[in-house]
Amino acid sequence: MTQLISKLQYKNFEKGEFCEEKSRYLEETMQLIRDFPWDQQRSLTDIQATGPSVTVKNQTGEYLKVGLFFNNKFCLYLLNQYHQVFEYHAPNLQSACDIVSKFYTGANLETLFEKHLVSIGESSHFVTQYFRYYFSTRTFLLQWGLILVFIIYVLVISKLALQFSAYAIILLVPIIYLAFKFCQNIVNHYLKSKNVCLQLSRGKNEFKYGIAYNMVTYLKSDIVNIEVHSMGGSNSANKTTRTTSVYHIIFKNNIVIKLSAMVIDIYSLINKFPGVEITYKKEYFPLL
Repeated sequence: MTQLISKLQYKNFEKGEFCEEKSRYLEETMQLIRDFPWDQQRSLTDIQATGPSVTVKNQTGEYLKVGLFFNNKFCLYLLNQYHQVFEYHAPNLQSACDIVSKFYTGANLETLFEKHLVSIGESSHFVTQYFRYYFSTRTFLLQWGLILVFIIYVLVISKLALQFSAYAIILLVPIIYLAFKFCQNIVNHYLKSKNVCLQLSRGKNEFKYGIAYNMVTYLKSDIVNIEVHSMGGSNSANKTTRTTSVYHIIFKNNIVIKLSAMVIDIYSLINKFPGVEITYKKEYFPLL
C-alpha cells in the first residue's frame, strides 16, 4: 500500500512552517485529518493557503492541502509539478477526505479543481522551510567592506597629519576613537557570529541555537524577555535594524543568549516570538 508524506500546519504558523511531517498510509492520513482541531483553529483565522491545514505530498512532487473555507466548508489546494495551483471547495470534511483518497491513488484531480489565474510564488505555501539563519560573510562584506576601508583610510591620514601638526591631535582624537570603537564593534560581531546558526520559526515552541554542527534546543516558553541593545534605543524598532545591534534572549534559569543582528534582523526576530516581551536599551557599540 502507498505511503505519502503528510504534515500539519496551525493558524499561528508562518508560510512554509509545518510539523509532524512523515510518511503515512491512507488510513493514517485520514485519521490525521479527522483528529485535526478544525473547529478550534477556525476561530479568528484568515482564509488563505497558509493556515490551519493538512498537506499531503506524492512521489511526483505534487501537493494536496486541506484547509479551511467560509461557512464551515473546506478548501483544497492542489499544487502540480508545474507549480500551478488549483482550488476545490468541499462542503464537509468527508468530501475533503474523498479527494485525499483519490490523491493517494494517483487520480487526475485537476479536472475537479478550478485553476488559479496567478500561481507565482504559490509553492511557498506547500514546501517545508527550515528557517535557518546564518551569518553571511558575503552580506557582511557588501555592507561593511567599503566602510571599513574608509575608516582605515581616515586612520592613516590622521597618523600622517599628526606628523605635521601637534594641534591636529585635538581634532583627530575623537575621530580616531570613534573609528576604533566602530571597528572593534564590527570585528566583534564578525568573530562571534561567523559560525553561528539559529533555527527559529514562529509557530513552534522549540528553537535551536549554537554552532552549526552542535546546536542546543531551547523553549520559547522559558523566555522571560528579549532585550534589544542598539544605538537607536527605545525610539522605534527601525532604529535597531542596523547589523551592529545585539539581542539578549533571557531565560527563567538565568541563561542569556547574545545574538547579533548580523544573523537575523529585528523585524524577523519580533515576528518569531509572539507574546514575548521586547525591551529596547540604548547602547553605543554593543558587543557580544
